[in-house]
Amino acid sequence: MEVSTNPSSNIDPGDYVEMNDSITHLPSKVVIQDITMELHCPLCNDWFRDPLMLSCGHNFCEACIQDFWRLQAKETFCPE
Repeated sequence: MEVSTNPSSNIDPGDYVEMNDSITHLPSKVVIQDITMELHCPLCNDWFRDPLMLSCGHNFCEACIQDFWRLQAKETFCPE
């Protein structure tokens, strides 16, 4: 068996991942915060429970939007 004195000749490029590649593909803290905000109801500021999307595209918990309409609004409209 012949052993090479050049250490780089024993490395198979498929056996490793460059650090720069793995770091650039991680989501940033800002992106993660944006995603989690999309999962929260703007009325109760909690995770969606029985989410409901209005025709305008805004999302609310079903109970939150029904309570808003019943208690605070004379007609059904988007509070956003």
